Amino acid sequence: MDTCDETPQVAAIVLSWNGADTTVACLRSVLESDYPHLGVVLVDNASTDNTVSFVKSELPEIVVVAADRNLGYAGGMNLALQSEGVCNSEYVLLLNNDVIVEPRAIQNLVRACQDPGVGAAVPKTYAGRPGDGPVLWHAGADFEEASGQGYHVGIGEVDNGQYAARRDIGYGPGSALMVKTSAISAAGGFDERYFLYCEDLDLSRRLIRMGFRIVYEPAAVAWHAPGSSSPGRFGRARRTYYKTRNSLLFLHVHTGRKPLRRSVVLLVKGLGRAMLRHRDGLEAAAVIRGVTDFYRSRFGMCERFVAEHTPR
Repeated sequence: MDTCDETPQVAAIVLSWNGADTTVACLRSVLESDYPHLGVVLVDNASTDNTVSFVKSELPEIVVVAADRNLGYAGGMNLALQSEGVCNSEYVLLLNNDVIVEPRAIQNLVRACQDPGVGAAVPKTYAGRPGDGPVLWHAGADFEEASGQGYHVGIGEVDNGQYAARRDIGYGPGSALMVKTSAISAAGGFDERYFLYCEDLDLSRRLIRMGFRIVYEPAAVAWHAPGSSSPGRFGRARRTYYKTRNSLLFLHVHTGRKPLRRSVVLLVKGLGRAMLRHRDGLEAAAVIRGVTDFYRSRFGMCERFVAEHTPR
């Protein structure tokens, strides 16, 4: 075990982009934690609704870091990681605003991180909201070397205790991820080229290459409402764009080669799904733009795609 204080300082960082009610529910769940040495920071990605004012009125004790533009997950978390209260914490808990954590989750994640060599830990995460039933969003996540892809373990399964043991995993999903501050600092934070999606996989693989372990901690429990921040047809197209482009970027970064074969696979599968299953030209356009933007080295926020395809 580490020789540090048994209750080291933790900074919980909640990332928001619109969704005032959802954000406050997440923050309340963190504040209801039984962990004693806890600071809570909201980093808001230039929400266009009343998220910031609502949080300040409902939860005035929360530190709010307001970005002047949408920095995505990677940029928003990097902004918060530079703030004074976060830098002085031994651990950071990174949360999407559509996540609810159970009261003992933070305590159990800290204990997991105090095992030798551990740099990060994730909770057992259920899909939906407390009371919806024990359907897993993930029981940790792993990485397939052959394909260069990450995947959630247990997604969609009913939890019958089949994932009851702590174990090392291949990557930590960023919806709820505790990281040693020294580890994420040594890794240089998140790569902001990703903007959204795959940035957690990229950070995880860099941490593991640096010698850190990432573990799944089943005694820590969270709930995640997937897709609540990107609903509807436009949200699906946006997810498709970033996942397509960023999976190619990840392979390029971690292999040093242009992933030509993977590009063809993404085009064929993505266009087939868009046109045959969803019959959605917008989603098909997202696949094509994702591949072409990778080869044109257009990373970060895709303003052109958003401008051309506004939700209706």
